[in-house]
Amino acid sequence: MAIFATTGDNISVTDTTDATGIYSFIGLTAGNYRVAVDGATLPANMTISGDPDGGVLSSSFDATLTAAQQRFDVDFGYVGTGTLGDTVWFDANNDSVQDASEEGIAAVELMLTWAGRNGTFGDADDFTYPSTTTAANGSYGFAQLPAGNFRVAVTTATLPGSMVQTYDLDGVGTANSADTT
Repeated sequence: MAIFATTGDNISVTDTTDATGIYSFIGLTAGNYRVAVDGATLPANMTISGDPDGGVLSSSFDATLTAAQQRFDVDFGYVGTGTLGDTVWFDANNDSVQDASEEGIAAVELMLTWAGRNGTFGDADDFTYPSTTTAANGSYGFAQLPAGNFRVAVTTATLPGSMVQTYDLDGVGTANSADTT
């Protein structure tokens, strides 16, 4: 994400957040500044969820600095607009298709991992969301997701009895998980 700071003399400088979202402008003199997030540098399907003034959400913030003042509270939060989910069900006839008579399984835990901005699983920018549990009808969902690659995994210890996987969304055959975009 690119961050811009504009001084009272209308000089713009840019900084890009690091892998943890940190940015900084060093050596600023006393004066008026506007910090603004360049929305074009955000992952797709993101919307603002928090800004420094806590009022009307905005991707910019105006601040006045005194001599030698340091501010480390000009933070902006974003959430995705995507949703991912479906159903965990008992495949009674083992045909990998949920038939009308096949009920969902309640209380199954699912984990969701986002492959991060680089789209590759197994490296430092992966993010695992808090788990969710299926509803009484076997449905589940994860909301406020950015665009990208995701891995959904069933926590097998939460399945009833000795059930085994019969359907795999991505067709790779990875036991109890599927990757999707």
